Amino acid sequence: MNRKKHLKWMASLLIVMLAGACSTGEDEEMLVEQSINIPDRDNASTSVPKLMYRFRGIWTVDEVSADTTTVRVATAQPRSSVEFHGFPIKEMMKRMLPKVKVAKITDYEMDELGWLPDDEVLYSNMLSKYEDALTQCLQSGVGQTIRCVGMSEKSLYLEFTQTELYLPFVVTTDEGQLIPVTAVIQPSMSKSVLNVDGSLFTCTLMVTKVEYTEISEYDEVVWEAKLEPEIRLKYTSIKQIDRSSSGN
Repeated sequence: MNRKKHLKWMASLLIVMLAGACSTGEDEEMLVEQSINIPDRDNASTSVPKLMYRFRGIWTVDEVSADTTTVRVATAQPRSSVEFHGFPIKEMMKRMLPKVKVAKITDYEMDELGWLPDDEVLYSNMLSKYEDALTQCLQSGVGQTIRCVGMSEKSLYLEFTQTELYLPFVVTTDEGQLIPVTAVIQPSMSKSVLNVDGSLFTCTLMVTKVEYTEISEYDEVVWEAKLEPEIRLKYTSIKQIDRSSSGN
């Protein structure tokens, strides 16, 4: 089979796979309008266009509306990136650890010298677990590498490049207890779609596990729980914004 025939065969296979993965009324943005091309870095006609958009949009958690945040999406050949500014963590906690009464979420490090509060020190220590593979750790304001796996006339179909993604944060309970929590996201189940004209960006993240640590005066106990069913996070853009209005 020559190269052109092989690419056509792969494109046809991808169409069948995408169509089979979609159901009526769910993930409608993943439906293919006409045909999908597999990006080929050796073929200028199928190369990924160089785009950069900022959006304001809303997160849903299992179809329940949660936080409104911003995102930056940049595409290019051979690598693209997505940078979220906030995640719907409080709504996630209601499903992952419903008995925990959340007073505060810490999912960032303050860019300051000197003394840091205990929750930020704990969050910094959590990030150190991922120092060997920082791109596997989802952080607010930090770009993640994604790749284009297909293109139609109107849209780019994107996916994360990692085998597993981690979203770490620290919960401060209403009693002042600090609980380190990590949501484990399965990239193979998480997809994104970007309209090339900047009219729409959607991203679906599937949370499959949760890891958390109970800290006492004498001990630390690490727990892990598989989520059945998984928690479905979905970001949907509301409007495109410029750099000067990209705050949360």
